[in-house]
Amino acid sequence: MPLFPRVESWVQGKRAGWHDRGAVPTLLVFWSIRQNDLIPIHEWLAALAKKYEDVGLEIVAIASQESGREVPKYLETHPFLGSVAIDSHARSIYGDTHTDYGVEKFGMPRVVLLDVDHRVVWGGDPGFKSGQKWQAGQESYVETPLEELVAKRKIREVAKWTKEWQAKGCRRSARGFSPRRSRRCRERGRSRRRGTRS
Repeated sequence: MPLFPRVESWVQGKRAGWHDRGAVPTLLVFWSIRQNDLIPIHEWLAALAKKYEDVGLEIVAIASQESGREVPKYLETHPFLGSVAIDSHARSIYGDTHTDYGVEKFGMPRVVLLDVDHRVVWGGDPGFKSGQKWQAGQESYVETPLEELVAKRKIREVAKWTKEWQAKGCRRSARGFSPRRSRRCRERGRSRRRGTRS
C-alpha cells in the first residue's frame, strides 16, 4: 500500500487514511498553483469525479509546499473537488509527499490511481499540454486504466448492489438481528438521506 500523504494542513475534505472512505478507487493528484495556471486540471478533475461518481471515485489533491498559503484563496476561483491538502515540508521544498512519490523527477501534474484495495494501479502524467485549456470530453491517460479497473473489479455492479442493499436488504435483515445491528442499519439510512457517508 502506498504511503498516505503527510500534509501540513487539509484545506478541504480532511482525510485520516486510505481506508477512511471505504473500498473505492482513489486518484491521488500532485499539483501546484503555478502548474495549474499553465496546465489547468481542476475542470478535468471535476468532470472525472462526476463521470465516476457512481463508483465512488475519491480525489485527493496534494498542493506543493511552494503554493502553501495561497491555496485556500486560489480554490475560490479554481475549485478542486474532493480532498485538498498542502504538503508538509520537513525534508523538501516541494513537499514531503511530493518527494516520497518522486514528483520532482517527473514534474506536475502527476497522478496516481489506487484501486479499491488502495494499491497503485497506474501513475503518471495525465497527458495535457501547457497553455491548452481542457475541453469537455477530452480524455487523459487516466481514463483507460480507470475504466479497466472499474470493469475488472466490477465496481459499478458492487456499488449498485451496495446501494440496493442499504435501501432494502439492510432493513429487512435487521428485523432478525440484534437491536444494535438494527440501529446501525437505521443510522446508515439516515446518513445516506443527509448525503453523508457512514
